[in-house]
Amino acid sequence: LRQRLARGETLPGFGHHLYPEGDVRAALLLEMLPRQGPAAALAAEVMALTGLAPSVDFALVALRRHLQLPAGSAFGLFALGRCAGWLAQALEQRATRQIIRPRAAYTGPRPAGLARN
Repeated sequence: LRQRLARGETLPGFGHHLYPEGDVRAALLLEMLPRQGPAAALAAEVMALTGLAPSVDFALVALRRHLQLPAGSAFGLFALGRCAGWLAQALEQRATRQIIRPRAAYTGPRPAGLARN
């Protein structure tokens, strides 16, 4: 860890631009793992060295390893969680008879070749 940090490299699985104080999803998943296990030790070491908390990606990989699931399963766990959220939104929209319309506007540069309306 120290060598990677000394070279200015980032540590995948730590820090998240949307959750600068820590990702609550990661915290909840990591609570399911042994407190003295390798994931907890690594997370504590990185936090001590960088102040960065584990992301949901780190937590899902740690959970996958603890459960001895096949390599690549962490992505499947992430997708499963995302699908559950989408289904919950669909059920909510159906129950309230209102479509959820998130408000967002792209503010980046116009892609080359895109015509103006």
